[in-house]
Amino acid sequence: MDTKIGKHPFPECFPVWAWYQYNDNKRRKPDLRARRFLPKGEKGVRLEIIKNEKDVLLSDFMLWGFPYSYHGFIGQNEIESVAFDEMLERKGLDKTNIGKLPKDIRTKIVKSWDKIFDLDFDDPYHAEPRNTKVIQATFWTLSLEEVVKVDQFVAR
Repeated sequence: MDTKIGKHPFPECFPVWAWYQYNDNKRRKPDLRARRFLPKGEKGVRLEIIKNEKDVLLSDFMLWGFPYSYHGFIGQNEIESVAFDEMLERKGLDKTNIGKLPKDIRTKIVKSWDKIFDLDFDDPYHAEPRNTKVIQATFWTLSLEEVVKVDQFVAR
């Protein structure tokens, strides 16, 4: 985030996380009736906000699993991804422990993770088309002026 949208405003600042596009059953917003957000009967709040685009880092939520779990190469397509895995296998390298891989291979894997920020990357082996992606947003601050709607709900 420091590189893509600017340095955090103060040392103890943690990112704010939000959904930008949540395509569960073709809905842009999360369905508040769904059980996955809060336990049944729990009170919750959904905020609708407007932020300046330059202050928000968007990423493909599904692809985020690659850097989050710190393993896995995201190829341009299935052929490149399978070939990379086969190369590791031929060399007897364990793709599940990136920390033990040679530096050049580690670098290639980490560089491939840049695709999580390319919302137009939609090779069907790894990603959805932009209009159906689940897209997350992170930003450093949120002001009251940026909140445009508040929905209170009780989880079902």
